[in-house]
Amino acid sequence: MRLQNAPRLALALGLAVVLALPVFAAPTKIRVDGSAIKGYITHLASDAAQGRRTMTPGYEKAAEWAAAKFREWGLEPAGENGTYFQKVPISGARSAYVWATGVPTLVLNGRAFYHREGVFAVDTASKAGAKVEGEVVFVGYGISAPSKGLDEYAGVDVKGKVVLALKGSPTTAPTPRVQFAPPPAPEAPRPAGAKDEWAEETTDKAKVMTAYAKGAAAVMLYSPDASPGAGMAMMGGMGARGEALDPAAFTRPFLVLSNVDDSVFRWVMWRDPQESPRGFAARFASLRADIKGKKARSSATGVAASLKGYDTVTRYGEQHKNNVGRNVIAKIEGTDPALKAQYVIAGGHLDHVGVTNGVVFNGADDNASGAATTMEVARALAASKVQPKRTLIFALWTGEEQGLIGSQYYSDNPTDGVKMDATVAYFNMDMVGLGDRIGAPGALNFPSIFDVIMRDQDPEIAKRVDPSQSGPGGSDHSAFIERGIEALALMTSGRGGHPDYHDSGDDPAKMEADILGWTGQFVLQGMLSLADETAVNLLIPDRLVQYQSQRFAPPDISGATERSWQAVRASTHDELMALMTQRIRSLSGGTQPGGPSAITVMRGGGGGGRVATGVRGAGIFQGSIPTLEAAAAALNFGRVDVPGPDGVWFGEKVTPAGKGALAAMEAGSIALNLVRPTASLLGDVLDSAKKPIMVTGLPAMDAALLEKFKKNNALAVLECDPADVDVCVRQMAVLSGVVGKNNLLVSVGAHKDRAAATQKLFLAAVRAGWTKDELFAAAGQATGRGGPGAAAANNLSRFGGPAAGRPF
Repeated sequence: MRLQNAPRLALALGLAVVLALPVFAAPTKIRVDGSAIKGYITHLASDAAQGRRTMTPGYEKAAEWAAAKFREWGLEPAGENGTYFQKVPISGARSAYVWATGVPTLVLNGRAFYHREGVFAVDTASKAGAKVEGEVVFVGYGISAPSKGLDEYAGVDVKGKVVLALKGSPTTAPTPRVQFAPPPAPEAPRPAGAKDEWAEETTDKAKVMTAYAKGAAAVMLYSPDASPGAGMAMMGGMGARGEALDPAAFTRPFLVLSNVDDSVFRWVMWRDPQESPRGFAARFASLRADIKGKKARSSATGVAASLKGYDTVTRYGEQHKNNVGRNVIAKIEGTDPALKAQYVIAGGHLDHVGVTNGVVFNGADDNASGAATTMEVARALAASKVQPKRTLIFALWTGEEQGLIGSQYYSDNPTDGVKMDATVAYFNMDMVGLGDRIGAPGALNFPSIFDVIMRDQDPEIAKRVDPSQSGPGGSDHSAFIERGIEALALMTSGRGGHPDYHDSGDDPAKMEADILGWTGQFVLQGMLSLADETAVNLLIPDRLVQYQSQRFAPPDISGATERSWQAVRASTHDELMALMTQRIRSLSGGTQPGGPSAITVMRGGGGGGRVATGVRGAGIFQGSIPTLEAAAAALNFGRVDVPGPDGVWFGEKVTPAGKGALAAMEAGSIALNLVRPTASLLGDVLDSAKKPIMVTGLPAMDAALLEKFKKNNALAVLECDPADVDVCVRQMAVLSGVVGKNNLLVSVGAHKDRAAATQKLFLAAVRAGWTKDELFAAAGQATGRGGPGAAAANNLSRFGGPAAGRPF
């Protein structure tokens, strides 16, 4: 019986062994079509999409179209509630904006003035779609206050006409000067706190509402005291002299030109070809003076005006309850019972910047290219009926241009049961429509994963890929990379670059099908290789900590490490004076022996702002506070290191002159760094200091000295040997136990592989109980996730933080 079944048993055992072996994906025969991608771009970036600004109709139409394509191609929905969409609430200032379409026009006596040239601005409170034709009537400052003795609307008919009014108050009108006459007597100054007689009537809003109440069809406001060519905002509110208008206040067609420039005003008011420029100026000054004296100078101008406002105006924001964008998300579900709950994601943002002053910014490269490439990868895979082990997700993000909103929201609130901890990798495509190279920042954050991505790539495509290690930045990979996920920030380069970035010339016709195809093929093969990988653990344990260790960048206060903290290259007074002279000549445009390299040391690297650049030794100033101040102004350093007695300012104690120097440093936001001081000197400096100091190499401190140290908010600098991170971690524990973790700066010296050493230090410190935020703060790096423009505090913030030159 056994002999008869032996072949069958051997076959079964062999099959079991084969099934147990790791499965390696092979190069795929599925091809991405670059021309098809360009076709999608042509649709997404057409003028009809109106620049796809988040929440606007153009974006919504693009999102619906993309979702319909995913459905047509057979991809499953991966958004909310079985749909292809994820609603993304957008809050605060990022949700509040006015969306205006159409190009306003202004024609005066046949002469066209062009909105794009900034010669007039249309307030978006104007009635949308309004068109006005009528004579221009000048009404001075637009005041109608008979009870105060001035009514500039008396005796003129403005119904259905275009009112031209001066901005501001007649109170500020200058007294006219007459040729060869004695200069006018100076006016008595207005008493402090006295209210302008016309304060209520001369806000921009009051002028507009008065014109409307008098029956005008439009109002144009001109600032007589504005500098010629100063420019203006072409769309928006009333500006500095008036609160915002309420669109609901206008129940009939009415246009508000909240600014017209000098060219418009003169075209209306300077009609006599025989009047000289000086004559016009004198007449206008006389006119303003009359109004100041409560004599109205209003009149019909005889100028025919034709105006058109915006075609549509929509207000977005929380108060309007239309502050929701939408991500578009589809998937090809995995087939392996265990691995299908792991995810490989590809995506790019669908939105762009919309319309500015009637000009559509189509955003073909930025980022219809990334969205379209994502779609084509999805189509090609779905059409081939692939059955990946892991689930493949395809996402088109909303709100990237407003601050990476859609991808960030998804990472915090993943849909369709997705868990971010089970996300293997993310391919982000942003501006992939031009060039011949594929930049891949973030690819080398986890080399074992990138090896899988590259394993079966087409050799001709693989050689175009430029991988690097990287952190978060200005695109949607950030939300993934900050979670320790292998996230590739794909952006193409080479050839002519991206010349139309955020400009109206970013059009579909310029997109290059070859680079679109190469990028898509790279992503498609990478997704398949990751989806079916079983030999390599793609969910790396502690990957977030591993990633954070790569971003850990403590300074080298010694100045021995390139691109870290530096010292001005002068060790004597004469060398300092020569460097100052050289710098002053360079700033004034003069020549400078030694070239640009001689002044690069004036800007410290490695974060920390001005404090990152220092002067080694106070003796270099030869006891001259003016020299200290002049050198700091010329060389922009923010730190003075005192490694020992200088014979003038610092010795066993601080001399009286040294106290003056310390006060000058504090006034100039220059940090004093005492290097291995005696307890006596440290105590004396702390008694004199009004602002925080640095101390590199603390002496033994008794309780009284430690109290002074903490009261000063001083910073203890620990110089670590990168060759022995375990010793460094123990030193960190001891020193932080004395001064506190928030009063510690960790400095790591030069090393042949300093990056690897700092990563080891971070990982060792985490094992010892330090948190990421504590370590980043101790390295002078921003901690936590800040919003747009935010810079989180760190232990160097007491010296001005990362903002160079900010006083402390």
